[in-house]
Amino acid sequence: MDTLQDHIREYFKSHPHHSLEELIKVKINGDGAKLSRTTNFMILSFSLLQTGDRVMSSKGNRTLCIVNGLEKYDTLKTSMGSVISHI
Repeated sequence: MDTLQDHIREYFKSHPHHSLEELIKVKINGDGAKLSRTTNFMILSFSLLQTGDRVMSSKGNRTLCIVNGLEKYDTLKTSMGSVISHI
């Protein structure tokens, strides 16, 4: 939660004209990465949709957690479920 709050604060500092009444839209993304033949990781990240093109770049995304496991729904549910629930 701290990472998300920090990222939103950074956005407000760099965009002082943003209305406080306008909702901040957050995109949550879970993706798999195969490091080797036997090593797989699931990465949970987020980005703020207000940042425009930065949503698609590494500078616009923040990692919430990384888990050593296969890219499957069960991995998300079991290993990242508490993070997702907290968000």
